[in-house]
Amino acid sequence: MQEFKNIDENDIKFAVTAVIPISDSQNLIERLKENDLKFSAKYDENKISLTYSAEDSQKFGDILKSFANKISPDVELPKSEKKEAVLPFLDVISNVQKKNINRLNQKAIAHQEHINLIRNSLSELELKADKLKNSNIMLNNIANTFSFIRNPINAVISRNEKKIYNLRSKTIPNLKKQIAHHNNSINILYKKSGICSDKMQFCQHLNTLIKSFGITDKSQRNQQFFSAMTNLNRHMQKINSNKLETCIDRMEQIQKSFPDLSTKDKEKANLEYNKLKKQKISLSSKMERLNSAQIQYSDMISKSENIQSQKVEKTEKAIDKCIQTGTPIESIAENISEIQNPNPEKINKEYEDKDMDLIPDRIDSTFTPPEELNKEKSNNIAKCEVTKEQADYLKSVNFPFSKYKKRDDNGKFIKEGNVITIGYDKSLNQELISHMQNFKANSKSAGSNNETIKAKNTRR
Repeated sequence: MQEFKNIDENDIKFAVTAVIPISDSQNLIERLKENDLKFSAKYDENKISLTYSAEDSQKFGDILKSFANKISPDVELPKSEKKEAVLPFLDVISNVQKKNINRLNQKAIAHQEHINLIRNSLSELELKADKLKNSNIMLNNIANTFSFIRNPINAVISRNEKKIYNLRSKTIPNLKKQIAHHNNSINILYKKSGICSDKMQFCQHLNTLIKSFGITDKSQRNQQFFSAMTNLNRHMQKINSNKLETCIDRMEQIQKSFPDLSTKDKEKANLEYNKLKKQKISLSSKMERLNSAQIQYSDMISKSENIQSQKVEKTEKAIDKCIQTGTPIESIAENISEIQNPNPEKINKEYEDKDMDLIPDRIDSTFTPPEELNKEKSNNIAKCEVTKEQADYLKSVNFPFSKYKKRDDNGKFIKEGNVITIGYDKSLNQELISHMQNFKANSKSAGSNNETIKAKNTRR
């Protein structure tokens, strides 16, 4: 792991950390330096972790687009012992999104102004074509009446017909294509603006929710909390819906282009398609939970103050832990949403909390299920040992796996060493091998014994 920094992390105001899975980290660093941006970076051949000010999010985002290939990096909340400390951070993120909205809307207005100019030109050109057509009708009548000047009149008519043809078949259609292009750009800009608006309001409602914990009057606190939760969940639905739509669009693009791809490209496309398919299932499942939660939050308003307070206090504890460990913004909100499920008897395995830290295992990056809890899935699970670097790489390429922690004789978890045992679905064995080959090919320590996988299947 290499490092670069032109500012100490402690001196970065409203610091955020984003992890981006890219291979050309050195080129990205040079580009950031050229733009005189202050940041701290840790990177290897597979990913880069950037720490910078939230106030510079737009500048970093513009540069990352050309490197991260439309990847939206997860931005973590700054670690803090007190949740109130993240409120200024959320305000900054909200203001950044507000600036993005204004910038996108200004671009859309500029496109609309171009459309208005083109439409004026279109009207003039269509009027000109009509005048030339009428002129030719008049000239034809003159030529038929005065035959001795027919030839020069026919020459004028011929020139007019060419002008009409160029206008009708070339100039006017091209201008209409330009209008269609500008309209498409406007739609894209307003869609991006809508996404930024959802993120902005998302941060504002999360801010309001955290502030509610400081209200001493329980009735007032509960009212503000569940009001903020309802609004927060609504914007989580919109953000998730946008992700689902993008996922489906990309799947359709792959399907359309697949027949024309080479054999090698088909393998890559098939791998990407399968990942998108899993992502679609996950996003669809999340959408169902969010839709259900929206009704549940409304129902909580009519519950007793005692029941409401239990939910509020449970959520406050979970938020405290997330902020103390540093958690991506969307993950903390997803965690809050799932904790609020008012029907614990219907909670399925996706909501299990085996380490009892109030964070559902499905979104708890610090949780590792003990081996004995997975025996019932042994026929479908394979295990292997990897290094921490390999585990980080598998996470960066979205390979689904679980880490297994070892226990001592007293049942307590043993601190992780450099070698980690992971579990994964047997059907993904070939995909794992492919990822590890890529890791070795890009790693300077490819020949190290620490990077050798010792795969072994579990038994009942």
